[in-house]
Amino acid sequence: MASRRMVFWQTVTGALALLGTVLLATPGSATATDSQSFDSRIGRSATDDSSRPKAMCVCQDGSEFHGLAGFLERQSITATLAGGIRQAFKVFCFVEAFDVGTLELDFLRPCNTFVPLPR
Repeated sequence: MASRRMVFWQTVTGALALLGTVLLATPGSATATDSQSFDSRIGRSATDDSSRPKAMCVCQDGSEFHGLAGFLERQSITATLAGGIRQAFKVFCFVEAFDVGTLELDFLRPCNTFVPLPR
């Protein structure tokens, strides 16, 4: 009886050791990619959902929107950069304008030159 128990536990521990080896050998199985990690850091300030702004900014592009407040938004883009197709992240300041009568959001305008406001 003791030998059957011993064989059972040896099989179980051997299987667990094999499973652990397979999981460790699988690349990227439990870690974020460089792109995901970078996106996460940008996401601390710049939202990807305009209905949930995280940080504010002031447009500085010299247009009629110069000096107006907005919020930071990020977008993942695929572009030809440095001779190859690469993923990158673009951050905009979206200036918000509100209807004078209802004070409801009237439109958003992206501004490429901006200063982020401190939190």
